[in-house]
Amino acid sequence: MFQRKILISNILIQNIILTCMIPSTELLKGKFIHQVYFWLVEPENKEDRKALEEGLKKLISIPAILHCHIGVPAETRREVIDSSFSISWLAIFSTAHDQDIYQEHPIHLDFVTHCSHLWNKVLVFDSTGIADQ
Repeated sequence: MFQRKILISNILIQNIILTCMIPSTELLKGKFIHQVYFWLVEPENKEDRKALEEGLKKLISIPAILHCHIGVPAETRREVIDSSFSISWLAIFSTAHDQDIYQEHPIHLDFVTHCSHLWNKVLVFDSTGIADQ
C-alpha cells in the first residue's frame, strides 16, 4: 500500500512538471516575450471577464506562439506590486518576427475587434533577452 501511494505521488509530480506552461530559463534564451495587462471596463462583470478569457483562449491556437499563460492578479501584497489589472496574457515567441506574424494573424485581429470594448486600459510590455544571458 505504501509503495502504491509513492507511485501515485510520483506520477502526480511528473504530470505537474510535464504540464508546466513556462519553459526553463535555458529555453527562454533569445525568445521574444509579449506581456499584456487588461483592465476591464466593468471588473466585477463576470460575463465580461469570461468573454475576455474566452477570447484569449482562442489566441492559443496561433501557431507562432511557443508558450502562453492567461492569468489574474496573484494574492501577493507588497508596495512594488500593481495588482489593479483584471486579466493578463503572456505569449512567448521564438523571434520578434513571429510576434509580428501573431499581431497580423486573423485570430488576433478578430480578438481585438470583438473584445476591445471589454477593456478601458491595456498595457503591453515586450522584451527580449539580454545579450549575455
